[in-house]
Amino acid sequence: MASRDLTSAFIERRTATNRRRRSSGGIPSSKVTPFGISQKKHGVIDDHLLMEDGNALSNNVYASTLPPDWVNDVDSVNATISDIQHLMSSLASMHASRIGTVFGRD
Repeated sequence: MASRDLTSAFIERRTATNRRRRSSGGIPSSKVTPFGISQKKHGVIDDHLLMEDGNALSNNVYASTLPPDWVNDVDSVNATISDIQHLMSSLASMHASRIGTVFGRD
């Protein structure tokens, strides 16, 4: 199967798009923002540019919280998974007990 590397084409187009966005001065308020993303979020202007391009704001609200907010979500998910595993083992033991009492009378 043949394949080709499109990385350079992607980087070239991304750079051209970023230059065009910078030169246009932003998105006019009369236009719909891409994907419904608002220009201002939590007091920080979102310029829709990639962080590795050096355009990320240094006082970003998301970067100032330690640990990041998503860590709490991961902890919550892990706790829920642990509860589900405990309940599944409890259900398996109740099922085994029920099967034993039904088929053990023979």
